[in-house]
Amino acid sequence: MRRFLWNITWLFWRPLLEIFCHFEIKGGEHCRDLYGPLIVAANHPHQLDSYALSAAMPFRNRIFPIHFLAYEHYVKMPILGAIIRAYSVISVTPGAGMEKSLEAPLQVLEHKGVVGMFPEGHLEKKEGEFLNVKPGLAYLALKSGAPILPIAVCGQVGLNFWNFIFRRKHITVTFGKPFRIEEIAPSLNLGSSKEELTKASQSVLDRIKELYR
Repeated sequence: MRRFLWNITWLFWRPLLEIFCHFEIKGGEHCRDLYGPLIVAANHPHQLDSYALSAAMPFRNRIFPIHFLAYEHYVKMPILGAIIRAYSVISVTPGAGMEKSLEAPLQVLEHKGVVGMFPEGHLEKKEGEFLNVKPGLAYLALKSGAPILPIAVCGQVGLNFWNFIFRRKHITVTFGKPFRIEEIAPSLNLGSSKEELTKASQSVLDRIKELYR
């Protein structure tokens, strides 16, 4: 049922982005024939990033549904919360600790599902200005053994109703080649420190930055 909802949403968002934005997709071949377990990792310039990057994927792909992580505050909102819960969002409680917060994503991956993460954790305030990463992405990739699909979203900072309607935005979604965390952090293990995990997560963001250019 949730995959059906994601496909219906694709039919809504993809034409809108193509009509009202200069919507460009690069590296689309990297997400063809992919399926879970998989971690989708992207930079975070706008609240609608999850819809933009999913609209850039092929229709009726085997990646849907993507279980994106969202702060508990948003998930508990009366209207917004009901909407994002319908899209299989995973609630994250601030201060709960990394291992506790990633229990639900790990279960999704164990059942061959797909988890979506924004390693910066917060919205970027300026185009091309990336934030500091959190260690959770590297920990989740290491613990689950799932590959990571890196995605760069460019052009969504400052997106609002008016510059959308008047076609003033050029949005580009670039997919990179999937990889495993061991490829960029071969010495990483479950006993690694938070600093080492953060460094590995930064290496993932660095790959996303390379796609952004």
